Amino acid sequence: MNILKSIPVGLLYCALLSPTGSLQASESGHRYSIDEMEDRIKTGIESSVQIVRPTYDARVRSYLRMYIELSPQQTEIMMGRADLYFDLFETYLDKYNMPRDLKYLAVVESALKPGATSHSGAGGIWQFMRATGREYGLRITQYIDERRDPEKSTDAAVRYLQKLYERFGSWELAMAAYNAGPGRVSSAIRRSGTTDYWKLSRYLPRETRAYVPGFIAVNYLFNHYAAHNLQPQSPDPDLLHTAEMPVFDGISLAEVSKVTGVPYRTIKWLNPVYARNWIPRSTAGYPLRLPEYAIGVMEEFLGYPNEEVSHPVADTDEPFEEIRRTILHEVNETDDLYTIARTYECAVRELMQWNGLKTAQITPGSDLTIHLVERIPVRPSLEERLVTPVEQLAPVTTPPLTVPDRQVPVMTAESLLTSAMLHQDPVLSRRRMRVRDAIRAERRNAQLKDRGHLVSPPVSAIRFK
Repeated sequence: MNILKSIPVGLLYCALLSPTGSLQASESGHRYSIDEMEDRIKTGIESSVQIVRPTYDARVRSYLRMYIELSPQQTEIMMGRADLYFDLFETYLDKYNMPRDLKYLAVVESALKPGATSHSGAGGIWQFMRATGREYGLRITQYIDERRDPEKSTDAAVRYLQKLYERFGSWELAMAAYNAGPGRVSSAIRRSGTTDYWKLSRYLPRETRAYVPGFIAVNYLFNHYAAHNLQPQSPDPDLLHTAEMPVFDGISLAEVSKVTGVPYRTIKWLNPVYARNWIPRSTAGYPLRLPEYAIGVMEEFLGYPNEEVSHPVADTDEPFEEIRRTILHEVNETDDLYTIARTYECAVRELMQWNGLKTAQITPGSDLTIHLVERIPVRPSLEERLVTPVEQLAPVTTPPLTVPDRQVPVMTAESLLTSAMLHQDPVLSRRRMRVRDAIRAERRNAQLKDRGHLVSPPVSAIRFK
């Protein structure tokens, strides 16, 4: 699928067939027609388009007329969705060492709508057919369609594009194969006798002929929209600030909307993977994505443990006193509940409870009630901090030092020799021969003493050096 199918037929017909463009004015100023800015557009395409030949032809011009002149409001909304998905696309393109400009293909395919479905059955933000999706590991069942999972389908799309580029050797042919299938591109190459996309495109299906021109137009648009007085519209904060939680029992997305107060359309946008708008029962649990403020409400409904928001407390053992006060915060045009919650260190759920809000939408100029909790350390009084005089302190008694009785063995010549042999003491080893002589002398003296002869000095009198 490409974006041509996401525009009303009448509008598309005018975009493709109308010979000229009319000047338009917007609230912020004059919007020039494509004809008036043709030279500037050509220069912009040459500077921004990198991975394919920067061509400006009638098909590129038709796309730009549709985006800039015929449906500028839809274009601004579409461009705002880039905040939801472009970071994700670039993460996976970097992971596989692929050009970041390939992220614009998702705009051509689905206008960045994860729930988009084409007339041929392609689905998701990258418009996978069922067979191709399964080939690249996407699960497609009666209830689960991972072609509509932005993260899993992005990983699969990048791997598929990588394989196509390795096969055909150019990004024009890889894009054409992504749209029409590699078989049709190979057939067009055989019939035309060339691998130049711009020469063989007449052998491709009509939709595929406009595919690469559509990529060129989108690439230019996202890099030069300001020159045409366009301003991307930021998505609903409920789509930007989200969190996931597991769900184990079967539940419908309609019931989730009823419980949390989040609009059903938002619930469906955040959870496009559930083909029948029903989360099946599972022991492992299926992910449910909700605005941050609705997670606690849903967890309470499902009976999960309720974790209250804890206000930050200084890491100290000092006692503190809580002072509670209520203030009014005037909402300005750049405020949303998430930034206000961060400013006052509270939860979005608390802000909604304090002000009786059912959604995260707030009106500039209105006042929000905010309950603050301040923790002030309690300091001891001057009397409590006075130091007690030394003479009033209790005397410090030191227990008597007791040394356990130890028996010091008497070292004889034999014990010295044994120690030297067992421990290989270097000092005793050097004296080993002298020790042996001493033992012999001691034994000889004992024999002579028994016979009544004079004896040598005792071993204890020998001094070992």
